[in-house]
Amino acid sequence: MAFVLWIKDFRNQKSGVIFGLFILYSCVTQAVITKSSDIVKQRVYYERFLEADLSFIDFINLLYSTETYVRFKNFDIVESGLWFILSIFNASTFWLDFGMGLLFALVFTYNLKHVMPYVKRLEIKQGYLCLLFFLFIAPFWLITGFRFHFATLLAFTAYVQFYLVGKKRRGLFFLALAPFSHFGYWFILPLPFLFHLLRRFKWVALIFAITLNFMSNTGLFKIVLNAGKAYVPQELFSQGEDYVSDEKIEKSAKNSNKGKSLHAAYYQEAAHLFIFFAAVALFFHLNYKIPPSGHLTHLSQNLNIVLFLSGTTGLLDTIPGAKRFEVLEQMMFFIVMLQFFVFTKDSNRKRQFPTIIKLVSPLAFFWLIVEFRKVFDLFSVATLLGNPLTAFFLNDVALIELIKW
Repeated sequence: MAFVLWIKDFRNQKSGVIFGLFILYSCVTQAVITKSSDIVKQRVYYERFLEADLSFIDFINLLYSTETYVRFKNFDIVESGLWFILSIFNASTFWLDFGMGLLFALVFTYNLKHVMPYVKRLEIKQGYLCLLFFLFIAPFWLITGFRFHFATLLAFTAYVQFYLVGKKRRGLFFLALAPFSHFGYWFILPLPFLFHLLRRFKWVALIFAITLNFMSNTGLFKIVLNAGKAYVPQELFSQGEDYVSDEKIEKSAKNSNKGKSLHAAYYQEAAHLFIFFAAVALFFHLNYKIPPSGHLTHLSQNLNIVLFLSGTTGLLDTIPGAKRFEVLEQMMFFIVMLQFFVFTKDSNRKRQFPTIIKLVSPLAFFWLIVEFRKVFDLFSVATLLGNPLTAFFLNDVALIELIKW
C-alpha cells in the first residue's frame, strides 16, 4: 500500500518517507528461492561472525589481517561494521535484514529528497519516466548484494549532490564513502575527478567514447591492463586480482552468457548501447541545434562526462565482474536526462529528441523490463500482499514462485 501511495502521489514531499518505510519493509520480507541465494549466504556469514564473539580490538585487527573465517577483510568495512554493532546485542538475522534495509532506506530517501524538486517541475509523463530510471539505477530490491549496491547508492548520491544539487563538498564526502562499502570502487574512484577536469573538452569526450567502445573487444585493453598492474598498490591489487588475471578473463570470455536466457545475457549491453547512442546524439543536438546559454553550457559539460564514462564502460565490459560498473554511466545519464527535461521546459523550448534516440529507445525499455522482472525473484508474497504481522509467515515465498504455481 505504501508503494502504491507513493506512485500515486509522488510529487508530495511526505510520500518519500512512506516510500522509505516500504524499502525497509521489503528488505525484511526478502524472498529465499534457493540455498545458494545471496541472502542465505549473507545470513550464514553473519552467524559465523556471531560465533567468533569478537571484541572491538579483535574486530579492528581482523579488518587488516589475513584471517579468512569471515568472507571479507581490509576495505569493505560498512557491512562488517553493521555486523559488529548487531553482534553486541547478539541480534538475529532478522535484525541484519532490518539494519541493511534501514541504511539503504535512509540514503535512498535522502537522494529522493534532492531529486524530487526537479521531477516536480516536469510534466507527469516525464516525471514518471525519470522516477522509473531513478529506481533502477540502485534498485533497493537487490539489497541482498548489500556491499556493492549500497556502494552504488552512495556513489549515486555523490553524483546527485555534485552535478545536480551543486553541493560539491557533500558530493565528495559520499563519493569517499563508497569504497568502504565495496572495494571495487577504489579502482573507479579517480574517474569522476579526471572526467570532471576534462569536461570542457567536448571533442575529446566524443572521440574517447567512440574509440574505446569500438576497441573494447580488441586485445589492446589487455596490454594496457598488464602494464598498469605494476602501478597499482599491492593491497588494492590483491583485492581485485581475481577479476583481472589472464586466466579469469579468458575463462570468462569462454563462458560468457553460457546457459543464460537471451534477456539475461544482453539486457546490460542494451542499456549501455542506448546510453552511448543517446549521448552521441544529444552531443550534436545540444552543441549545434540549440542556441548557447549558461544552463546549456552546464548541461553540455555534464553530457561530456557521460561520454567519458561510456568509453570507460566499454573497457570495463572486458573484465569479469566489472560489467556491473555500467551503473556509473547510468547515474550520470539520469542527471543529464533530468536536466535536459527541466531545461527545455523552463526555456519554453519544444522538446524534440534527436531521431536516433527514438530509434534506440527500445533498448532502454528492454533493459527496464528485465530489471523489473528481477523484482519477482526477490520480492516475497508478504512484500506486496502482506503486512508487518503476517510477514514472518510468508517471507520465504517469492512472487515468481506464486506466479509459476
